[in-house]
Amino acid sequence: MVEANGFPYRVGDRVVREPQEVINQRKEAYRRVGYEQQVRLDATLEDLDLDLAGRFVKATAFGSRPIEAALHRYGLLLARSGGWGVTNAALLLFGKPPLARWHPRAGIRLFRVNGTERQHGVTRNVGQLGRIDLPVVSAIVEAHRLAREQIRHSEQLHDLFFRETPEYPEFAWQEAIVNAFAHRDYGVQGQEIEVWFYDDRMEIRSPGALIAPVTLEALRQREPVHASRNPLIVRLLADAGIMREEGEGIPRIFDEMEESFLKAPELGEEHGGFRVTLFNEPIFQGPSPEWKKLVRELPITTAQQRVLLARPTGFTNEDYRTLNHVNRDQAYREIQDMIAAGILSSAEAAGRGAVYRVASDLHQARAFLEARLPKLRQHFRTRPRLQNAEYREMFTLSRYAAVRELRRLVDEGFLRIEGERRGAHYVPQSGLILRGE
Repeated sequence: MVEANGFPYRVGDRVVREPQEVINQRKEAYRRVGYEQQVRLDATLEDLDLDLAGRFVKATAFGSRPIEAALHRYGLLLARSGGWGVTNAALLLFGKPPLARWHPRAGIRLFRVNGTERQHGVTRNVGQLGRIDLPVVSAIVEAHRLAREQIRHSEQLHDLFFRETPEYPEFAWQEAIVNAFAHRDYGVQGQEIEVWFYDDRMEIRSPGALIAPVTLEALRQREPVHASRNPLIVRLLADAGIMREEGEGIPRIFDEMEESFLKAPELGEEHGGFRVTLFNEPIFQGPSPEWKKLVRELPITTAQQRVLLARPTGFTNEDYRTLNHVNRDQAYREIQDMIAAGILSSAEAAGRGAVYRVASDLHQARAFLEARLPKLRQHFRTRPRLQNAEYREMFTLSRYAAVRELRRLVDEGFLRIEGERRGAHYVPQSGLILRGE
C-alpha cells in the first residue's frame, strides 16, 4: 500500500517507511544478487560438462564426493523431486557449449591498442586479440594464456633493478581477470568482460558496479572489504585456489605493483561497470646509460647500486629501505659504508628526513659523460671515425683540452685511438655503443 509519507517495509517484527527510490534500489539489488542462484527450468545435468566439473572440484574439500553431491554442497545443484535443479552459476561455470544458450555475453574479449589512446575511422588503432566464450573455469585459463602473450618485459625496469621484469606483476593482472569473472554482474547480458592493452597500461573492465559495503575509497585504502555479488561462484573459485576470498585480492594487487616499483593501480566505476587499470611505468625514471656504467663499476653491493640508479639526485634512509626491503638499521649501516668509501657526501642535516647525495667527484664524472657521450653517439651513427678537430668543434674546446678529454675517454673504454700524429683518429668502443645500435 502506498501512503503519502513513504512505502511500508517490514524489517523483522517492525514496519518502517522508506522513500520509493530506496525501495526500488533494494528490489534491483535483490534481483541482481540472486542471478547466479536462480534455477534454469529448461536445464538438466545433460547441459553440464560433468567431466570438467569433476576435474575442477577435485582440488576442493568436496573433491572426493560424487560430482553431483559436490555440486550440491556448493549450492550449484538444488535437490528437486525426481532430479536436480541446475542453477545459473552451474551453467556459467561448467555449461556445455554453446554457452550463449544460457548467457549471450558471459565471456571475455581482449584488445590491443597501438598507442596510449583509442582512435577511430581511418586512424583506427585497435585490434581484437581474441574472444573467449567458454565456461568460466576454462575461460579464466584461456584468458590468462592470451594475456600472458601480450605482457612484454620492461627494459627500463631491467636496467634499473638488475632483473628481467614483466610490464605487470603476474599476480596483479591474473587476479584482476579472475575478479572480473567472479564479481561481474551476470544480470547484465549485453556486455562481457574486456581487457585492453595500451602502450602504457592494461585495463580490465567488467559489467556491474561495486556492491555495498565495498566502495572505491575502501579499495584504494587497501581495506579487506568483502562482499560477493556471486557468492556461489566466488566460494568455488576460492576453494579451488583460483582466487583470493575475504577481500584480499585488491589489496594484494596494490602490494604487488608497489613491490615492483610501478605506479599504483587505478580503480574506477564507469557506465555501470568496474575498471582496474595497471600501469607499466615505474615510479622512478630509468638511469642514463652514462650513470648506469659509472655506478656498475663502483665497488659496492647491488643494493647500494640500486639506490644510486633510482635516486641519482639524492635519497633518504626511507628510500633505501623501500627499494631494498631492509630495516632502518641495515639501511643506515650501508649508507655509512658508502660515505666512508667517498661515494656519498654526509647529509647536510641529521634526522629522519636526512638526504644523502653523491660525492662531488662522482657527480662531476656523471656530468662530464652525460654532456659528451650522447653527442658522440650521434656522430658515430653517420661516421665511422672521429678526429681531434671534429671533437674540438663539437664541444668548443682548445686543442689541449680536447686531447685531455679524448685521452680520458680512451682510458675509460669509450673510444680507441688508431693511427699516429696527424693520421690519428678515434673509433667507438663497446662502452659507447648502446644496445640496438
